[in-house]
Amino acid sequence: MGHTLFGALGLFSLNILLYCGHAQDALLHIEPNWSPLFTGEKVSFICDSREGNDTDWNYSFSRNDHLFTTNRTENRYKSSSLTRGDSGEYQCVADHKIRPVTRESNKVSLTVSGVPRPVLTVSPSWTSPGDSVTLTCSVEPPSAGWRFFWYKAVPDMSSTNNYYTFELLAGGTTGTEQDSYILHGQTHTAGYKCRAERGDPVFYTQYSDVKFVWSGGVNPAASLTVSPHRLQHFSTESLSLICEGNSAEWRVKKADEDGFVLPCSYWGEMTGSTCNTDTRASSGVYWCESETQSSNAANITIHNPEEAASSSVFLVPLVVGLVSGVLLIILLLLFLRRYRKSEASSLSRLVQASLLSL
Repeated sequence: MGHTLFGALGLFSLNILLYCGHAQDALLHIEPNWSPLFTGEKVSFICDSREGNDTDWNYSFSRNDHLFTTNRTENRYKSSSLTRGDSGEYQCVADHKIRPVTRESNKVSLTVSGVPRPVLTVSPSWTSPGDSVTLTCSVEPPSAGWRFFWYKAVPDMSSTNNYYTFELLAGGTTGTEQDSYILHGQTHTAGYKCRAERGDPVFYTQYSDVKFVWSGGVNPAASLTVSPHRLQHFSTESLSLICEGNSAEWRVKKADEDGFVLPCSYWGEMTGSTCNTDTRASSGVYWCESETQSSNAANITIHNPEEAASSSVFLVPLVVGLVSGVLLIILLLLFLRRYRKSEASSLSRLVQASLLSL
């Protein structure tokens, strides 16, 4: 009788726990499950009661312990476009529609970052005709789900600001799952950029900065000639950059060490197909381009005469000091040699005198 009573009480307690308690937690997950997410993307919060049918429950969702939607009959909540303010810890609660049962979920962290700008790298950056070039597009911070799109810069000769338009590379309309793209048989100087996308609806990153691949080889359809014919110049010198080839209209560009690209008008004057530089010219990579062609590139170093003179002020005393030091060492060596010869001669005379005295 006692065993029967205890068994009945145990079964009753178990039924109460399953009926009213938290014997089984709900499960919250976010789709897509990417980390981090970016401003403008959309996600769905899905609350799984893990008991019965989804339609048997009402659902509430909270962020950082503050409810933002309650008593939903659907276990899925679709967000609007995310902002940085949506970062936080999310949780859901499922309440049974008939029985007094509540299921609390786990907490899930969500981080929202600003719209990323990919970083494009090119390797190698200097090529000979026929070389292959690898473009690599990196999204920071790293996350999953991206497809990458690749673009080539096309000079817009009608633009007074010397802008470029961009065209998708052949075969790139669907993008690539890989974050790299190989250009085979690169023959001339060209600029490239990339962008990534993911999700449904589609979320786009910003475009990367333009990166150029420089060709050192001569392109018969487009060539750059530097006059005077050397790559080291002073800013006080007049420098002519001459474009030749199959086009009637040319422009000369320069990329400085920081990657900024400027036309001839910023540091010289374009006359026909020739750019004549002035004192505003500085070191960088120079090349010619038309609407359909780009020339070989020239890496030109332009020195400031004052800096060169300043360097000479320190260089001359250094050279004089070194020469003086060498001469002093030579004189000391000659003196020691002469001294040793004199000492040896005196010793020889002393020995001879000693022998004669015997």
